[in-house]
Amino acid sequence: MADADVVLVVDCDVPGSRRARGPPTTPPWIQLAVDPFYSRYPMRPTRATFPWRPSRPWRSRLADAVRRRVDPAAAAARRARPVAAHRTQREAWARAAEAESGRTPIGFQWASRCIGEVLGSDTILVNEYPVDLRHIPPPAPGSCFGSPHSGGLGWALGAALGRSSGLRRRPSSPRSATGRTSSAPRRPRTSRPSSTSCRSSP
Repeated sequence: MADADVVLVVDCDVPGSRRARGPPTTPPWIQLAVDPFYSRYPMRPTRATFPWRPSRPWRSRLADAVRRRVDPAAAAARRARPVAAHRTQREAWARAAEAESGRTPIGFQWASRCIGEVLGSDTILVNEYPVDLRHIPPPAPGSCFGSPHSGGLGWALGAALGRSSGLRRRPSSPRSATGRTSSAPRRPRTSRPSSTSCRSSP
C-alpha cells in the first residue's frame, strides 16, 4: 500500500487496522461510500484524505478518467507485481488453512474454509464469532453481516431469522459463539481448487 499513488476504498467501514499497517496518510486515501463519514457510527477513528459520495455511474466515469491519464503499457507492467503478490498471499492462506485440517480442536481457518465450500451463492452469512472471511469471501453485497459493537452472544441467530424473514427466498447461516449453528447450504463451490477436501478431514 505504501507504494501506491492513491488508495481507493469502496464502501468499507474499517479499511485497515493501525496495528496491521492501517490506512496511510500518504499516498492520498479516498473513501468512497453512500455515507463516507459513517455518521451513524458512534466511534470510528479512521480518517480519509478525500471522503467521496459519488453519483452514478461512478465506476465507468472513474475508469474513463484514469484511462485518459495512464499509459496502458506502463499500467500493465506495474500491475504485474501486485497480481503476483495477491496470488502468493492467497496460496499462503490456503496452506495455512490446510495445515489446521488435522487439529483437535478444529482451527478457525479450516472451519471457515469448510463453511465456505458448502455455502450456496444465495446464502447470507451472519457472524458473531471469528469466522475468517479470507476463506469465505462474500459473493455479493449484502451477503455477509458481522456482529456490531452493540451486539453480543446470541445476536447472530436472531439477526439471521430476521434476515430470512425479510428475504424469504434466501437462506441465512448464523455462526454463534455459543455453539448454535443453523445452516441451509445449497451446493458446494467448485471455483476454489484445493488438494484437500473438508469432507475428508478427521
